[in-house]
Amino acid sequence: MIKNYGIGRKFYKVFVCLLSILLLNVLILPIHNTVGAAEDSPVAEPEEFFSILSDGIEVLNYFEAYGTSTNDHYTVVGVYIAANEEIHLILDNDKNTANQTRFYNPMLNGQEAAGYGLSFTNYEPYWYEAGTTISLSFPDSTTKEVTGVRLFDFNLGQMMSYLNEENTLQMLNQADGFSIRGMTFYLNLGHTITKEVNKPLATIGDELIYTVVVENTGELTLSGINVYDDQPEGISVTGVSEDMETWNDPVLTDGVALVAAGLTLLPGESKTYYIKATVTEDANDGDVIINTAFTGGNVPRKEADAEVKIEVKVKVTIKKVITGNFGDLGRKFSFSVTSDKGNHSYNFELGNNQTKVLENLPAGAVLTLTEESAGYSVTVMAAGNEIEANEENEYLIPLGKNDVTVTVTNHSNIDINTGINLDSLPYIIILALVIIGIAVLLIRRYGIRSED
Repeated sequence: MIKNYGIGRKFYKVFVCLLSILLLNVLILPIHNTVGAAEDSPVAEPEEFFSILSDGIEVLNYFEAYGTSTNDHYTVVGVYIAANEEIHLILDNDKNTANQTRFYNPMLNGQEAAGYGLSFTNYEPYWYEAGTTISLSFPDSTTKEVTGVRLFDFNLGQMMSYLNEENTLQMLNQADGFSIRGMTFYLNLGHTITKEVNKPLATIGDELIYTVVVENTGELTLSGINVYDDQPEGISVTGVSEDMETWNDPVLTDGVALVAAGLTLLPGESKTYYIKATVTEDANDGDVIINTAFTGGNVPRKEADAEVKIEVKVKVTIKKVITGNFGDLGRKFSFSVTSDKGNHSYNFELGNNQTKVLENLPAGAVLTLTEESAGYSVTVMAAGNEIEANEENEYLIPLGKNDVTVTVTNHSNIDINTGINLDSLPYIIILALVIIGIAVLLIRRYGIRSED
């Protein structure tokens, strides 16, 4: 009996030890399940994880947000850009109703986010439940605490180019009642950008100076801001400057100029840039060229436009020429010229080798020219091309972007009838020879009589 009792005590001690180890594992290990996590997305060890939270997550920028899911379980609190430039979305279950946290298949603005396509178990490395506070640490050593009732932090991956001021979010849950489908949320971008141009009205060859101002309007430092300027058809960006004195050649990629890179702005700080451009031959009269400057890099895009209206004016010279043996060089001919663009109408008279200059006609217009020219054949030449009259005896002259001379030639020629039929020329020659022969004989005879 005593021996058996000793053995029983040994088994009892072993049982107590095993039970203690089991309870220790249950109490110490995090409830968050990482079984089956994707091998290429390891989860930090608990010690490392809680150390990160206690010291503050290193971030580049943070943007406050607002928006509530249609099922009323979640609100968007903010978005931060991690030091590795991955986007993290902070949700709050402010009613503490989300008893199912089996998330999967995240999408931002219709784009698949990091971890999309994984099961809810394998997606777990991409999110964690943070409790009531998430501490953020910025490059300038400032910090911020994001608070809520029940915060969740989701790593959406490298999606900076898809993050906008207005966004839509999908975050499915195995318990469908806790899924987020098409939730709209908005960011406070914390900065503004404005753009102005020195010549709202310009023509081909004009130089334009755009002024772009980027300002931090928030309460946190913003870092890694890029400033861009597009190059629409009709203008060519030729220089970028910060002081209007030193101009640098623009760095162009797919028609977009990089104005500034890696800009840091403290709260309330602003930066001004100047962009030089030239109106090119591609611009047409009446065009409105919209040029857009925008931010990027580690901040969501915000943009500003400046408009330039193009006026291309040309000079048209009408020249009169009179030809032919019956042309009246002293006569003046009446002209009428109208344009299909703008309110342009002219009536005037021209004599031989006289000209009329028509100023400031819109390029691309078509002129309609008529002339009172009874008794004359008319030839109209413009830029080396002959213009034919239409059925109404009008001459339609298209204008390009260059000055042009239009020459109107009036020709009148009369053939004088001498009464001689050229078909009888041989007989006339014979008759002339006979007359000459008779004349020679008469002269000789006259000369003989004179000698007598």
